[in-house]
Amino acid sequence: LYGANLYGAYLYGANLYGANLYGAYLYGANYGEGIPLTKPPLQLIGLKWPILIMDTHIKIGCELHLTSEWDDFKNSRIALMEPNALTFWNSYKDLILLAAKRHQTKGA
Repeated sequence: LYGANLYGAYLYGANLYGANLYGAYLYGANYGEGIPLTKPPLQLIGLKWPILIMDTHIKIGCELHLTSEWDDFKNSRIALMEPNALTFWNSYKDLILLAAKRHQTKGA
């Protein structure tokens, strides 16, 4: 997708694993119900679950939430997501949130 024009694209459910979105024109593209994509999503791979960081949201595995929600989740909420989720979150929370906040404010 390098350099692709995705103006107005509806990408809900799209598997962007390994996609090269460098230079893609994303104005007006959405992921899901109105989740904006104004720049290529940041992907973190090689952990237990794939992580997709978008303009305002983070998707870890199948869990998609606002970055602010991830930041505010209590351990009890994370533990309900999946049996190993809390161990994963405690190991990678700081890295994921730092990457998300940096990516989401870059160019803002």
